[in-house]
Amino acid sequence: LPPSFTTPVLRTVLVLEDVVNVPPLSMKHSKTTVKILPQGKGGALPNLDLVFATYLSFQSQPAKTGGNGGLKGNNGDTMASFRSSWSLYYSNSEFSVQSFVDGSASSSWLVLSAGNALDKISALVGWNSSAKSQYIKDLIGLFGFMAGMALGPRQPHSSALQHGIDSLTIQLQIPTQPPETPLAIHPHYADFARCIEHLLRSLSNLHERLHHSIAQYTMPSPSKFVSHGEYIYPAIMVALPLVVRAAMLVLMEKCDDFEENGGKVDIIGRFRFEFVAVVLGATCLVVCVIGSLVFLGWSSHLSVIYSASYFFLISAARWSVHLPKKFTNAIHKNGQLGEEKMDNNNTELLFEESRNSLRFVSCLLAVYLHAPLLLANYSLGFPSALFWSPLLSLFVLSPASRAYYLKKESLRGKAFGLITFFGKVVLLVASSPPVFVVPNVFGLVTPYVLMVYTPLHLLLAAIWFI
Repeated sequence: LPPSFTTPVLRTVLVLEDVVNVPPLSMKHSKTTVKILPQGKGGALPNLDLVFATYLSFQSQPAKTGGNGGLKGNNGDTMASFRSSWSLYYSNSEFSVQSFVDGSASSSWLVLSAGNALDKISALVGWNSSAKSQYIKDLIGLFGFMAGMALGPRQPHSSALQHGIDSLTIQLQIPTQPPETPLAIHPHYADFARCIEHLLRSLSNLHERLHHSIAQYTMPSPSKFVSHGEYIYPAIMVALPLVVRAAMLVLMEKCDDFEENGGKVDIIGRFRFEFVAVVLGATCLVVCVIGSLVFLGWSSHLSVIYSASYFFLISAARWSVHLPKKFTNAIHKNGQLGEEKMDNNNTELLFEESRNSLRFVSCLLAVYLHAPLLLANYSLGFPSALFWSPLLSLFVLSPASRAYYLKKESLRGKAFGLITFFGKVVLLVASSPPVFVVPNVFGLVTPYVLMVYTPLHLLLAAIWFI
């Protein structure tokens, strides 16, 4: 085709980042760090072939140098031959695929704690010391890779991944040479340039090859990966309690209706459609308002915004509990039902049915929100499912047990009610977005915080305090 019909297309982007804040060390104790970072924004990852091609390029053995083609020192002398210490891969360099866990004191403490925890397990399983140390290293690397996908830091190649371009960042950290070294340049820089040239030559063959790689994976080390077909099973097991709880709510209602109605099942009649519709509508309204205020730059007032949101939602939920009774009274022509006053048992039954209906919808909503999140960004979806699954399926005090203790006039019943109430208030406040999630885990209100965390937290508050 003529040049007017052709345009250049970016197929691969490599970002080379040199970290130069390492203090000068002697050649004997220096240690170079090479980080191959594929993590992008929102859990996006490049093709796995690009990551492995980059890592294999560093393993390529350089040609022996000597004579006129040898490396030259400061005095102009030619080095006789190539040394293994001049190579990035075959020297004491450290390769990793994450930047969340580094060689700091906190990371060393984490590795030491994991090693102490696995000492007893290794004694039972029969692991040797090398296998145990490698397992600990891979486990810490896997957690660091997932933390980098979910929390950052955001790598320079992230914008290219958003446009569907395979890209990654190669971060090189080489200690400064001492003045007495005979080399004019650190040999690792020369080897790094050779490896990058080898990678660029291999990328042309990589694009022309008909390959079927994957773009959803986690990596404990540069030479190992875990595909989505393997790590999806723990995610299913974590989210399974939500499905079980929703099924139990339906089956329990079915059994109660079957016994009360003489063999007739009336699950629809026990479900509070009006109550659930009002609570879900209020939740959507609150999420839209919070998103609009954050977009307008009111992020500094998140505590006030969320406090008003919780008060509004709980008030709307407690008011809407009596909506079925009002609608039922309105359709009776004689009006006798409207004159009747519900006793305490009927009121508690109404609250129990409303709470179970909202809990059923909340469990299903959590499943539907986490299913695409686990497939798209596993590093963010798995901790989120691990947090919300027990909260919505297990840690909700059943209305029957609560009514049993609150009806008693004994000190035990009052103490149980107070402890439960204050415990839920503390847990709800501590897990609210403006208290812990946004300033500590996320630097700002992300789409996950707004569209997943906030609705589930509002629904949990409505379940606990109606």
